[in-house]
Amino acid sequence: MSAVYSPMTRPDRRPFLLQLQARDLALLRGLFESRVMTAEHIAMIYFDGRSEAGKKRLQKLKAAGFVGERTRRAFQPSVLFLTRKGLGVLQAERCSCRVSGVQYAGA
Repeated sequence: MSAVYSPMTRPDRRPFLLQLQARDLALLRGLFESRVMTAEHIAMIYFDGRSEAGKKRLQKLKAAGFVGERTRRAFQPSVLFLTRKGLGVLQAERCSCRVSGVQYAGA
């Protein structure tokens, strides 16, 4: 598996790189297949129920633009989805992805 890096901006405005891990790719694939997941679902499936670890990694994936979050009220659960950038990562990693009957396979 090749490393995928995405520049992110830290609070002090200096960019740093996020290296995607195998678990990140599995998470992106899971979001592709299910269309949406809550942060709690993601923590249970990909982080062995460790919600804080999942929350921290999701913050990085959202900041890098791989995962998006639907608008919600403060008391509602976070609903996450795969962005076009996240789909591009799956395609680059040669994951076979199908949307609405159209086959998207990595180049």
